[in-house]
Amino acid sequence: MTHIKQAYDAACYYDGKLLGRCTVADSEAYSLLMKECGGEAVRVLREYPYLSPELKAILEKAASLGLTAQEV
Repeated sequence: MTHIKQAYDAACYYDGKLLGRCTVADSEAYSLLMKECGGEAVRVLREYPYLSPELKAILEKAASLGLTAQEV
């Protein structure tokens, strides 16, 4: 059985540092959710439990770095 590689067509960066690769839909969802939650990645993770694994990893990395929407 062959492994199908996930194709990512977008990525999230901060200050030239890659937060993670994702699909365009995840990238748009990231922007929307961060705006809805006042730019707090921790709040997005707490209030929206149903995220794709890629988007969740990006938000966790942003939360660990303490990034806000104004910085992203």
